Amino acid sequence: MELTATYICPVRGLDGLEAPEPSRIETAAGIAADLGLERLYLPVLEEALLRAPRVVTAYLDGLVAALDRMEKKGLGAMLTAPAGRLLGLAWGAPYLASGWKGAQAPPIFLDGKVRRLRPYDWWADPAVLEKRIRVFRECVGALSGHPALGGWLLMDRALEWNRPSAQVADWMLRSCLGEIRDKGSGAVVYLGVGWSELLDPQIVRGLAKEVDGLRLGGMEHPPEALGPVQDFFTENLAAGYLGIMARWLFDLPVEIETGYRVPARSPGAEEGAEAAQTLAASGVAAVSRPSLADPEPALRQRPPWVLRPGLDRVGLLDAGMEPKAWVPAWLDTLKRGAEAGEPFGFIDLSRNEYLADPMMHLQRLWGHFRDDRVRRHPL
Repeated sequence: MELTATYICPVRGLDGLEAPEPSRIETAAGIAADLGLERLYLPVLEEALLRAPRVVTAYLDGLVAALDRMEKKGLGAMLTAPAGRLLGLAWGAPYLASGWKGAQAPPIFLDGKVRRLRPYDWWADPAVLEKRIRVFRECVGALSGHPALGGWLLMDRALEWNRPSAQVADWMLRSCLGEIRDKGSGAVVYLGVGWSELLDPQIVRGLAKEVDGLRLGGMEHPPEALGPVQDFFTENLAAGYLGIMARWLFDLPVEIETGYRVPARSPGAEEGAEAAQTLAASGVAAVSRPSLADPEPALRQRPPWVLRPGLDRVGLLDAGMEPKAWVPAWLDTLKRGAEAGEPFGFIDLSRNEYLADPMMHLQRLWGHFRDDRVRRHPL
């Protein structure tokens, strides 16, 4: 099982739309490699690519410098381009919001602030579709071919920002893939989706044939069908379940992002290993943390960390760049994996039967999964 994390610069943060600080990412990459991580995700913020040309050039040069530092430490990179959701907050370009405020609208960071704006249906606007492709083309042109760059995460949670038709989603994905392939890149491509696709999977089932794997997110707000997911152990259990369900539904390697349940008292090594056992047995291709390192104190009152208690403590490393007490055992357990047996053994219906009522079956099969894992791995 591979281990990854998203690199959110603990010195510069995200809201300044800057590339990572070079010396800090070099240090972080070395520590991550020593811990056994295979790669870091570097988020590319689309809004940072819409400024004055010299500012955009500086941003892209900064990303190249980050890749240079990662290569120096022998750690691979995946580019999330563009990043759609980081630490539970949507990050968007101005043309993705309607301009109409809505108290119930989800928060989004754009134009320098966290705002509550209703989504604009950009999927239905050919001018925006074409502009997003042009912006992506510039990013690919600047970064593709770097020896540290192993792949791309495309359409990161984009299917949740209004809902496109299957045809438009397919066109957008193929257009992005075309830009990558035009550069002769052999990099892998993952599609970034949320667990909500398990409840409405038809679009992703159509897109799956175009990509090498899925990165499944959304654990900042787990499915209500699973009941309370409030502790470190249960979050790991739930992540394993959602990862298996995504593997079964979409027939692709799945990387699951997890790590939002931060206890007041940091777990120790034994708790870390115990929490990882069922996740290790899930058979997912990779497990990813939403942030490698906690931010420095000056950033804790800035987005995204200020939006939710505990977000400044979800990293594998503390603000001093030291691994937390539970981390080595948690990572080692995942790295070694576990005997998965028949990972789909708890699933007692066909895919077509599941698709007839996904919400009911997601909840029902969760009960089967928990019973099966407790039987195999009693506490």
